[in-house]
Amino acid sequence: MQAAHRSLQAHGWKQWLEQVRATQAAGPSSPELGKLRGPVLSMSRTDLINPRVAEKRAFRRARQRAGRMGGTWYRGQFDSSSVPPRHIFHRYAGLLIMLSKHHFKENRDIRGVVWDAIDHMLASIPLRNILHMRPAATRTAEANADSEYGRGNQQAGPPTDTFSCLSLAGQWTPPDTGAALLQAVHLHDPKVDELQQAVQRELQKADISDLHALHQCINTTLCQVAARLFPTRRSPDARLSAQVGFRASARHTWQLYAQYRRARVATLGHIVQKWRLAVQFFRASRALRDQSQALKRQAFQTKLLQAEQAAAAGDQRTLHQIVNSLAPNHRKVFSRLRGQDGKLLSKPEEAKALVAQGASTYAQYPDLPVKEPLSQHLHIEEAEVVGQLRAIKASKAVPKHIAPAVIWKICASTLGPLLARAFNHHFQEGQMGLLQGDLTDASMVMLPKVGKPAHLLENLRPIGLMAPPSKSLAGILRDRMMEWQLPRLRFRPQFAYTPNRGTFDALLRVHKHVEDAMALFRSNRISRFGQHGGRKPLPFVGALSLSLDLSRAFDLTDRQMLFQALPQYGIPPEVVEVARRLHYGAKFIYKAGDCEADFTPTNGLKQGCKVAPCLWVWYTIILMDSLAGQLNDRWVEEVLTLFADDCWASWLLHSKDDLHRALTELRILLCTLESFRMKINYSKTAVLLKFVGRQARQALHDITKLQNGIRYLCLDVQGVERLIPLKEEHEYLGSRVSYHRQQEVNVTHRLQASQARYQALRKALTGRHAIQQGHRLRLWRACISTSMLYSLPAVGLNEPGLRRLEVRVLQHLRAILRLPAHLTMVENAEIWSRSQIQPPGTCVLQAMLSACGKLEDKARRAPDITTRPELMDHLRHLIKQLHLLLEGRDTARAKPTPEADQTSFSCPHCSHVSSSDHALRIHVGLHHPEQQKSCVGQAVTFSPELHAIGVPPTMTLSSDSSQGLNPEADIFRHCLAAAPFPTGAKQDPPNKRRRPSPHQQPQRGYRRFPRRGSSDPEESELVLALARLALRQETQLAELRMDKGFVMFFKQDQISILPGLYAVSKEFNAKQAEGHPELTTPLRTLLLACLMRQFRERVVHMMGSPEGIHKLQTAGWLTTDQVWTRQKWCRQTKRLVPDQEGQGIPHADLLSSIDFLLVNLKGDIIHQFHSTTKLKTLEGENAQVATFLMSISLRGQRAYEVHLHFLNLIGASALQLIGLSLKRETLQRSQAARHLESLLYKR
Repeated sequence: MQAAHRSLQAHGWKQWLEQVRATQAAGPSSPELGKLRGPVLSMSRTDLINPRVAEKRAFRRARQRAGRMGGTWYRGQFDSSSVPPRHIFHRYAGLLIMLSKHHFKENRDIRGVVWDAIDHMLASIPLRNILHMRPAATRTAEANADSEYGRGNQQAGPPTDTFSCLSLAGQWTPPDTGAALLQAVHLHDPKVDELQQAVQRELQKADISDLHALHQCINTTLCQVAARLFPTRRSPDARLSAQVGFRASARHTWQLYAQYRRARVATLGHIVQKWRLAVQFFRASRALRDQSQALKRQAFQTKLLQAEQAAAAGDQRTLHQIVNSLAPNHRKVFSRLRGQDGKLLSKPEEAKALVAQGASTYAQYPDLPVKEPLSQHLHIEEAEVVGQLRAIKASKAVPKHIAPAVIWKICASTLGPLLARAFNHHFQEGQMGLLQGDLTDASMVMLPKVGKPAHLLENLRPIGLMAPPSKSLAGILRDRMMEWQLPRLRFRPQFAYTPNRGTFDALLRVHKHVEDAMALFRSNRISRFGQHGGRKPLPFVGALSLSLDLSRAFDLTDRQMLFQALPQYGIPPEVVEVARRLHYGAKFIYKAGDCEADFTPTNGLKQGCKVAPCLWVWYTIILMDSLAGQLNDRWVEEVLTLFADDCWASWLLHSKDDLHRALTELRILLCTLESFRMKINYSKTAVLLKFVGRQARQALHDITKLQNGIRYLCLDVQGVERLIPLKEEHEYLGSRVSYHRQQEVNVTHRLQASQARYQALRKALTGRHAIQQGHRLRLWRACISTSMLYSLPAVGLNEPGLRRLEVRVLQHLRAILRLPAHLTMVENAEIWSRSQIQPPGTCVLQAMLSACGKLEDKARRAPDITTRPELMDHLRHLIKQLHLLLEGRDTARAKPTPEADQTSFSCPHCSHVSSSDHALRIHVGLHHPEQQKSCVGQAVTFSPELHAIGVPPTMTLSSDSSQGLNPEADIFRHCLAAAPFPTGAKQDPPNKRRRPSPHQQPQRGYRRFPRRGSSDPEESELVLALARLALRQETQLAELRMDKGFVMFFKQDQISILPGLYAVSKEFNAKQAEGHPELTTPLRTLLLACLMRQFRERVVHMMGSPEGIHKLQTAGWLTTDQVWTRQKWCRQTKRLVPDQEGQGIPHADLLSSIDFLLVNLKGDIIHQFHSTTKLKTLEGENAQVATFLMSISLRGQRAYEVHLHFLNLIGASALQLIGLSLKRETLQRSQAARHLESLLYKR
């Protein structure tokens, strides 16, 4: 502090302060203002009279506030005697003095300017040199004016008064007016009508002869009028602490607390005042908590209403956003893009990389040039443009320089006629009618894919933002094309982007094929009676399904093929020509900070354009017509199922000829897709198949290939062998498809998806907060139930699946209602009644009935491919099956219970009635803990004599009333234990033979097993105690093995090192028997050292030639930078797979580790290294894998370093050169310990 004081005195601080004082005395209009090197200070009278006081006060406050923020004083350049540069002095003075709240009490605007200037300066110097401050980005100027130091300050407009030495260029960006306008529209603000009238007045004389100029004029007018009526402001802070009422209450509460904690002299008056302040503070704090809960409740109710509306409308995107907003907030770190070499890219490099990636996708094929003028006039009605503008969502994103979408929407009645006349003038017959600029260009926004790192270009998904007039024109073209498209789609299996079709229709079609396949498999199982009647099973039956994964299908669409084929379907030529002009010459604009780059795509459809889905449907229609020409229309209708770019094909096979024909059709399908320039990702494409019959195994062997433990279907596609992986189940449109227990598999998948959503919303659903139970149940119904029941109406339910659904729903509802079954004993029927939520089976049945009703109505009005008779019959079968299942469950629940089960037990302390004595005891323990449980009976202990078969029902839960009446008779009671109870003459004997007595001689043909345990109780207890002690010691030993042990797995093949280790062992034993004095190292350490030596020789040999390096790189063990990759064990495929997250080992580091181990593997540093089976036995049995155990000493620095080097070798791909896989010991118990545990706990 003293050093800083001396520095300021040496650099003319007093002269600068005198200049400020003189300027203040001259008045605010003095011309001396422009000569100052900083902003004008509004100082108090005391500061002007005594500059020394102002100086000390400024130093003291700056030091205190920096200390509160955890900052430090700069002690480097200013401790030297040399004079620093002038701009450094101004920065230092601004940091120490100009942020004083006292000096800027009246000049808050200048204080904000000073803050922004110093923030910009601090952001440009190292953090270790000076206190670093950063303003918050979501605070208004009014709130920041009275905020504490360090909380930030934001301006509503660009700052004008700055330091002469500091530049604020690029620091301020104009905020969006869309939020204010959206709120005004929602509240029916009169300013909205004023905006419409102002826009109408401004555009009365607009020129419609030039479409592009008109669009620019409209956009400029909308921006200016909106800025005038709705001034730009920062986005409102949605946090609870940012609301004005809450901030005022909080400020008042903590002011009371500060007054209450202020130190004062202990007088009677001050003590009474302290009590009053304490009471006021406690009351204000309680009111603040109540206000906080009310605000939270109101915000939750708003989101809940939005979630219900989205669930009712099927808007999964909005529902997903609300779930994410209610889920715990995960910290997201901004990721900058990286190049292929892993280096961070600058903003210009990012823009170039984005353009290069986009061009590699959207500019692969040449576009069809537009050289001829329009052949016919495209007439557009005013009502069409007005309708398209009004259909735009108010919160839809638009390019940054375009007026917000809500302004175009509310001014649609004014803008629609202007744009319609301009469109009609622009698209006249004989004119070129080309479009450019904002009418065709798209601003690309890159969104990261879910669950993938955002710093890699391949993990970013582009979305194009377009201007509302361009979207309106695209929407008009879409409506014109739909008139010719719907008749073509009547019997074509495309279920996306089509009215009255959706995922339900596609899922019903796919799962209907699975049900047919299961019926075929069941029909081929002939019973003994059928075989006796002459029926024989077919030698081969099966089912085959293909799920195609098309990479970037929209982006790789061949425009030339598409636009040349559209006129053949009867579409008016002017519609096709304008659609071409909407895509031709369009630019994709990428922005990275202030840098901008663009390119012109030549293929693909614009993401975000209204006409793009319609064009894609036309593209699939052309594809299906091509397939129908090669095969037939019936094949397309029965085999294919398309939903957008998801393609599914399925076949039922009754013979091997059907299999060969299906494979031929599959080749035709793949070849046709490739001819349409669609890129098939064969690694993600899946084949589901199931063959039954005596020829099934041979047929599967003929068409498949086993590679790396995975079986693939082999197909020859255009002369190239394609391998498609076989799977038992696959996900399609959010449901699981499988030929093995399809309904159970799908229910499991939906339960997992719904449980993930439930965990995300668990705090909001089950936490202790202000949200009421009714709101929680509504949230569960809107977010969790929709995810749980998705796809179930199309797949169906069986008894196990329905039971699992009900169990999971009851778990959720009991957690929300806080009624656990083991504590409250509330029945499930009461849970359904309290929650007012229908069971899942009823919900699924209602959804099925609703879908069936819609399909039947469509079948009467306009039948199509979704109303085929077989599909309707299948849906009715699912409805009947579920209806019978629910009726059976209701009948079982309504069945009267026996009289013995109707016995009730009343609580002597309240009116509660329990169903059993045990439940009554639990009730007394929970609700009447002060009472003794003995007053309501004793706990029931199972007794074979009392609860055996044949005992009257009334005695199963009643105690023996003769107990204690005659003590002598009780002594000899065991003598009568084996006496049977008398049974009636009409009672049927039990259907089981009586178990023989242990002391009875075994009869002939009866095998008597040896008795387990001992009859002596003391001996049994001793054995149990010893077993528990042994298991406890085994656990402790496992913990010790984890710190010092490794497990090695050696392959037994032609390059195995085990024969060499066996030879070393035999020679070592022979020399040791001869008494060689040089053998001082134990055999275990010697074997490991020999292993490391052979390992080094093989690594050096492979790296010594280009051929060896090429083989290593081809196998994926070595990178081009000579870094050995990592591998990990995959439990699903049962093999080693590349570890993408693991860090590789450079070749030099690998050799260094091997050399270190060779030097230090001596003496007793290795405690254990042996095979779990003798090497001689392994060599004789020709085992595939040999397991070795290794243990390292825990003492000494050398042992610690050896352990670290072995840890570094875990997962190294170089170990495959000696056929070795290495891992650490785990806490898993040994096999003997697990066997002992199973015997002890009867597992």
